[in-house]
Amino acid sequence: MSRTAQDSTRSWRTHIAALVGSVAVTSTSDGILFVSAPLIATSMSDDPRVIAGVTVAATLPYLVLALPSGLLVDRLPLRPMLLTVALTRAILAGILALAVVTGQLSLPLLYVCVFSLEACRATFDTTVKVVTPQIVPKDQIESGNRRILFGQFLGDGITGRSLGGLLYAFGSQLSLLVYAVCQLAVAFLSRTAVRGIPVHRRGISSRDLTAGLAWVAGNGPIRGLAVLHGCRSLTSGATSGVLAVFLLQELDVPSRWYGIMLVSLPIGGFIALYVSRKAVRLATTPQVILSVLATDIALYFLLGVTGTSVVVPVLLAAIAFNGVLWNLSTLGFRQRIVPGDVQGRVQSVYAALQFGLIPAGAAAGGYLATLDGARPVIVSAGIFLVAPLVYALLLRPSVQAAALSAEREESRE
Repeated sequence: MSRTAQDSTRSWRTHIAALVGSVAVTSTSDGILFVSAPLIATSMSDDPRVIAGVTVAATLPYLVLALPSGLLVDRLPLRPMLLTVALTRAILAGILALAVVTGQLSLPLLYVCVFSLEACRATFDTTVKVVTPQIVPKDQIESGNRRILFGQFLGDGITGRSLGGLLYAFGSQLSLLVYAVCQLAVAFLSRTAVRGIPVHRRGISSRDLTAGLAWVAGNGPIRGLAVLHGCRSLTSGATSGVLAVFLLQELDVPSRWYGIMLVSLPIGGFIALYVSRKAVRLATTPQVILSVLATDIALYFLLGVTGTSVVVPVLLAAIAFNGVLWNLSTLGFRQRIVPGDVQGRVQSVYAALQFGLIPAGAAAGGYLATLDGARPVIVSAGIFLVAPLVYALLLRPSVQAAALSAEREESRE
């Protein structure tokens, strides 16, 4: 390897390391908020609707602000925007901590701050997806995405939630202050991650807002993957929404074992990150899509019909394994197929589908479970995916052609 190539490799590895660090730290703070915000609400009211309001406030930004955040990512300089997002989150967490200390915290203030914090996170998440293909060589995009997902799993799924419960035991203000410190660290790491990225941004016009939707609607493979993405989000929401009822009431799992069983989810994700090093490439996108949908059908069916809780952690780990393979494969495909000037808005369309349809699936699953229990809901989720699997088979040629075209373009560059 020449000296120039070595310097180039060292440069992108430095940038991606800083980006992964910022993702891991911000995911840790998100895990802290995930634990702390509902607990703060319960200290103010025992009304389940009030506590559920925190979840609504946390998920609503992804639905209503996804497209505007994607437009901002496409049109504004990335470095100052990342700094602004991180500093805004630090200030908001500081405001909440001050309100707790002074006894001035109210439910409306909590809802507004949680909504604003998650709105900033939505912008951060979209920015990360857009930045990755700009700092990583195209033949290393899957590697970059794996590292970022590792940071997310480590921060949110393990470190953040564990730390959130520990910090809250010493006072909610401490957890909020640690959240703010995390965001200050994110601001520092983000500066390194996007340093040197060329700024080719222009002003914002109102018609730019729908350009992402128009691009998704006009591109066959991207539109088809969006449909499949939405179908998986519905089934994921439906099964997640009834999982606690299924385990605790229908399989009689002791409540103390419920959380331990859920640890299988990040374990499955970590295994997928390791396996995907060879399994996930641009050319394998159609095969990954088909295999994930086919095995999802089998896994949901097996989960729904099982009469013992012993196999549940294995099945949950396998479902999480599939989810990571799906995200890595489809995200890398979008990052290579979608032009850079609409990348943020196209990624935000997928985010809106995911975070809009998961709650819808959870609501539908919860309602159906009241009629005949959780087990039929989980089995039905598998049956529901049969139609998307057939659609994926029809979509395969166009996805394969788009992947091969992108590979030819990369080989000429």
